[in-house]
Parts: sequence; structure tokens; C-alpha cells
Amino acid sequence: AFTEQLELATQADDPGQLAAIHSSLGVLLGIDQELYAEALVHLDEAYRINASIGARVAMGWDRMNRASVLWPLGRYEEAAAALAEARTIADGADAGFKDQLAWVELTAAQMAVSRGARSDAVARANAIFETEKKIAEVCPIVGVNTSRQIHFQPGATPAERAAAQANQIIGSSL
Repeated sequence: AFTEQLELATQADDPGQLAAIHSSLGVLLGIDQELYAEALVHLDEAYRINASIGARVAMGWDRMNRASVLWPLGRYEEAAAALAEARTIADGADAGFKDQLAWVELTAAQMAVSRGARSDAVARANAIFETEKKIAEVCPIVGVNTSRQIHFQPGATPAERAAAQANQIIGSSL
């Protein structure tokens, strides 16, 4: 199905769609199927295309996903560099999408767990909760009800889901 979509997006000369398909393939291969090296090809292509069209939010996701497939390969320095770029994009004044920052911090926490760096993992997990607070501060401005408590259930925001996973990291014994 993805092969057909790649062909159609190429024929339609739609770089945004092409980047999205490469990104989806990268996530499918790397995160879902643990075919990390194959995933990198697609994630790097998605990033290249997104950079060429100025799709900064998508570039942030591309870099975060790249980090997610690099650290299982033991390529921690490259993963850290990809996360640093993703964090810069997600935390930028023009980002307007702070849920992405929570996922960047979750990826950093997961990477720290894999290295056995418990204190770093806890610090990254706590950063997710701080991000959730920032999101809650912005929500009233755009008319979102913030009287909710964080419930980690289906339908939760991406930041809430990241916070739930962070809570597991903080509570786990490494």
C-alpha cells in the first residue's frame, strides 16, 4: 500500500504527501517492526523533503523519529543530536505545537533508560510534566477547558499519553 502511495505522490508532484509517506514508512519499519536501518532511509528522506518545503513541525517529528531508531542501534550521539534539533523545533517561539515537545522528552527518557541513566530518564520524564503544564497555561487562551486532571485514557492528548509513559519511567526500577 505504501509503495502505491509513494508512486501516486511522486506522480502528483506533492512533496508534502511524499514526505508524510516516507515518515509513515520510517515509523512503521523502525518503531513498529524494529527494522532500524531501513527506517532511517525513509526518515531521512522525509526530513530532506520537509526541509525543502519549510515544514518545520514535520521536521521536528522526523528528527524525533530518527532518534527513536538510532538509539536501539547504539548510536546514542547521533540520536542525541537528532533530539536536540527536534527539541529546538518543538520549543521554538513559532512552534505553537507543544505536544511535540512532550514526545521529544519521552524519546530522550526512553533513550536514557536504555543507557541505564536513571537520573537522566527521571529528569526527562519530569520535563514532560512541565510541558503539560505549559500546554495547560496556553489552553485557556485558545478556549480549551483546562479544568481536567491528567487522565491517561484513550482519547487523551498526545502530551498526556507521553506523560503517562513518563510516569511509568519514573515509577520503574531500573
